[in-house]
Amino acid sequence: MPSSRPWGQPPSKASSGPGPSTAAASSTTGDSADDETRRRHEARRAELSQLSLVVCQQPERARLCSFKEENETIDRRPVDPPPVIELVSQTGDAPELLESTTFMVRASLVAPEKSAETVQPHESPYPTVKTPTGADATAGETIQTPERLRHLDGKPGALCIFAKLSVRVPGVYRLKFTLYETANDGMTEITHTVSEPFEVFSPKLFKGMHESTPLTRHLATQGLKVKLRTDSTSGKAPNRRRVSTAYHGNNASEPPPEAMSAPHSAHGHSHSGPPHSRHVITPGFFIRLTLALE
Repeated sequence: MPSSRPWGQPPSKASSGPGPSTAAASSTTGDSADDETRRRHEARRAELSQLSLVVCQQPERARLCSFKEENETIDRRPVDPPPVIELVSQTGDAPELLESTTFMVRASLVAPEKSAETVQPHESPYPTVKTPTGADATAGETIQTPERLRHLDGKPGALCIFAKLSVRVPGVYRLKFTLYETANDGMTEITHTVSEPFEVFSPKLFKGMHESTPLTRHLATQGLKVKLRTDSTSGKAPNRRRVSTAYHGNNASEPPPEAMSAPHSAHGHSHSGPPHSRHVITPGFFIRLTLALE
């Protein structure tokens, strides 16, 4: 019958733990696991270093987006055209990028010119722009996830579009796009790129949104929720004064269709009323009167 140990009494040395040989084996196993984890992380870091971002559609203009701090309401004015970013690998085709859901791209506002100060190799030389209160200068949907989409030529790619991105400060800036990878142990910054300079106009100086580009329309046909715009100058009704002037210029001696549609008597009066109740004066009458006065 085995001996019993009173409750609360520490175990004897014989049962205090594994012996020296067991401890050594455990240490060796732990070191092997750590080495395997380290090699796996280094291999993953080497793969991520081959990734880069490409701006497929550059921003050109934007209207200033207003923001009220008291109720946090935003008057959204998207950047035009919406920036389109592609995640590519420098090693060539990377099919896993088209199906991966661990990557995300964040847009932020930076200065148009590089800073004179020395920065680290992994840092952007373009200083970050904030609002006068120190808040982010971008608003709306500033984070997107690359997904499998097709270019205009039909080639697949890991693309994302910032269709609801707004800017809260006027002036000339660039957009910085930063790539992150999400994992169980956190989020890792991989790389970044910047757009070409574009201008953010005040409401008084902004001349309106342009027609949606072919790339924007092409991505919208693939299921993306993008607001499409047509040419604002097309589809408007012609000016009534211009039509009348053109008619008189083509045949000034004849009355317009409105005057010709009503029947008149030989004396120039309408049959629908008493004599001298309505007088019809044709455009040719004014021309003859003007020539007579001259």
